[in-house]
Formats: sequence, C-alpha cells, structure tokens
Amino acid sequence: MIAVMSNKARSSLSESFKVAFIGAGSLGFTRKLVKDILTVREFTDIHLVFMDISEKNLLMVERLV
Repeated sequence: MIAVMSNKARSSLSESFKVAFIGAGSLGFTRKLVKDILTVREFTDIHLVFMDISEKNLLMVERLV
C-alpha cells in the first residue's frame, strides 16, 4: 500500500508535540524507544516527558537521554 500525503498534512507533522513516557524507569525499553523516535525525520521538534514511580530510575533515564 502506498500512502500519499497532502502538503497540509505533511506540514502538520513537522509541528512540535509532546510525548510522555509513563513508566520511563525501564531503562532498556525507554532508551530503545527514544532512539527509535529520534530516527524519524518528522519528529525532530518534539518534547519528551519522562514519568516513573522510581525517582532513582528516572534520574538514570534523564542522564542517558
């Protein structure tokens, strides 16, 4: 299947948006997911938010990302 996007739809993809990671303290999963997201050209202007119940793990994620 081939999808064709209009210029309007394409330009809306380049707008900034926020991605929230709930349970971001899972270091391996979060690191891989962030890496995958950042390889998408249309996601160059995103705001990442990390949330977890473990402050210790959350601080490690912040250092890695």
